[in-house]
Amino acid sequence: MQKFKFRLETVLHARQTAEDFAEKAFSTAYGKWVLEKEKLTQLDMEFQKTVAERPGSRAGERFDPADIFARERYLETIMAAQEQQRRYVETARMLAEEQRMQLLAAKQAREAVSTLKDRDLAAHTYKMQQIEQNNLDEKAAQQHIQKMNQDSSLF
Repeated sequence: MQKFKFRLETVLHARQTAEDFAEKAFSTAYGKWVLEKEKLTQLDMEFQKTVAERPGSRAGERFDPADIFARERYLETIMAAQEQQRRYVETARMLAEEQRMQLLAAKQAREAVSTLKDRDLAAHTYKMQQIEQNNLDEKAAQQHIQKMNQDSSLF
């Protein structure tokens, strides 16, 4: 029986490799996005903690103007860092989305060639089964003719 050889095997291999690279790029971009979101969450928690510890939040606490001024400057710094981090998160999200789209395109390109391979393999298998069946039919017909000749020679 003839062995199946897909004519576009090198294309399929190249597309599989491209899909693998796209998957790694997406994983990296997604991981970066998650990290940036975590940094933003940490800044948000620090801001909430600092606001909760403002002077006057506990009964009987004294007000120190220098401490209040320093705390307010710290809060402004945190808010500026939060705004910058939000931009980083949005940029990382857009990059991850772009990588996801490239991954989907690479996956579709590979699946198109893979589908062609499956169809070619099915056609090859059908053809080989047809040839094998024809050979079996021919062999059976020859055996039948031989048996008929033997039976007629006996009479």
